[in-house]
Amino acid sequence: MQNSTTHNLQRFAVFFVKKLRLGNPWNYKAPLLITFPYFIFLFSNYQSGQAFFAVLAACVVIIGVAGVGYLSNDLGDRKKDKLAGKENVLVNMSGTSIIVLFAIFFALATLPWFYLPFNRISALMLGSQFLLFFLYAVPPFRLKERGLPGIYADALYAHVIPAVLASYTFYAFTQFWVEDFSDYILVIACWQTIQGIRNILFHQLKDFESDKVSGTRTFVTLIGYEKTQRMVKNLALPLEGFSFVMVLLLMAFIWNHLFILVFAGVYALFILVSKQKELPKMDYRAKAYLFLDDFYIQWLPLIVLGGLVRQSLVYIPVFILHVLLFRNGIKTFALNKVPNFNLKK
Repeated sequence: MQNSTTHNLQRFAVFFVKKLRLGNPWNYKAPLLITFPYFIFLFSNYQSGQAFFAVLAACVVIIGVAGVGYLSNDLGDRKKDKLAGKENVLVNMSGTSIIVLFAIFFALATLPWFYLPFNRISALMLGSQFLLFFLYAVPPFRLKERGLPGIYADALYAHVIPAVLASYTFYAFTQFWVEDFSDYILVIACWQTIQGIRNILFHQLKDFESDKVSGTRTFVTLIGYEKTQRMVKNLALPLEGFSFVMVLLLMAFIWNHLFILVFAGVYALFILVSKQKELPKMDYRAKAYLFLDDFYIQWLPLIVLGGLVRQSLVYIPVFILHVLLFRNGIKTFALNKVPNFNLKK
């Protein structure tokens, strides 16, 4: 009986993480997204144990919103994924099962707001998020196949709205009122817009061949692979780096948290020195993942959490929770140091 229960739980976990691809946003988007509440805790000097429960609630929202987003995308892509031979969990699923899945994730995305602050602005942003999911993926709108509007829509729902909603929610949660908050939101929104555009272009470049096979008209298939590559290398990536520096400067000089800027500089210098032999062989995507994404995902949250623990010991449980739940530099370093005991040849 116990073995059967364990097996069913494993199948359930594989379905949600692998089949629904929720492991992707959890590993590559959630660690940065949950850092926006950490920023607000740091800037507001919030020192209450309620921070832990608020972060837990935010994690549930992230799972729910990501689930609705991926289901919407798979629903809109069912026919074309079948043509291209791409895995799509909804291809052979009944209508009833699809509705049940949507209901589960919608509940996860909305129920935590009974604990988190929620008002008309929150409702507008969350509603816009869900609306963009369907406008992007589902016919007859299917912004995904309408060139530039699809790029903007993806950047908005995958990066900008979640970052602004998370910041605004915890701004209200901490009751931290400061004139500079509007500047923070503006700079964060600019940074996340550029990062979002870069990410969706990377994704469409990767899927270029399969999109051609399935007849999916993405921005990249419309304007061409080489032209898109030049746009990313010469425009999107430099703008993203510049906008992130603006975020760091804002934190360093407006809110007097210079250590974030210092750690970012140390990280960039460390990569330049430690990877000096590998860097000339890397393409622009590998360099972007190394200098930008790895810092966003693996180190920036830990740096902010370190500042929080220094500020108050009530953040130790939040720090531990982050290390356990999310992809991070501590976990990556520890796993890389574990010796390989596989003796098979």
